[in-house]
Amino acid sequence: MFRSIKSLLQFNFARQSILAIFLTTISFTTQAQYAPTASGQITFIENGWFGEGFAIHMENSVQTAGCPAPAYEYGLDASHQAYKILVALMITAYTQKLPVQMVVQPGTCVLGARTKIISIRLRD
Repeated sequence: MFRSIKSLLQFNFARQSILAIFLTTISFTTQAQYAPTASGQITFIENGWFGEGFAIHMENSVQTAGCPAPAYEYGLDASHQAYKILVALMITAYTQKLPVQMVVQPGTCVLGARTKIISIRLRD
């Protein structure tokens, strides 16, 4: 298949270049799927209604496209891998009146068409 070392090196370089372009594209696509909210306090939390999980209402919001619920409502589904940790952070922030910032997945709707929470950041 390869007649010389030079043709082998050219083949490997081309293959590595294509792989690098592919991985870069995947990285930018993955990062674009998440968005931080404004930092603020949780005004109230609720559960039930549309399945197991929690709905969070914030005093501040960032409009995210794709979910019909108001911009200040976010949902945490019980199937989330870090559900117990995120619930603990949420309840701590709510009871201590600590500011938080949500990292959400715009366009992915849970619990009554609320924007899906990926992460909760406790703020100072």
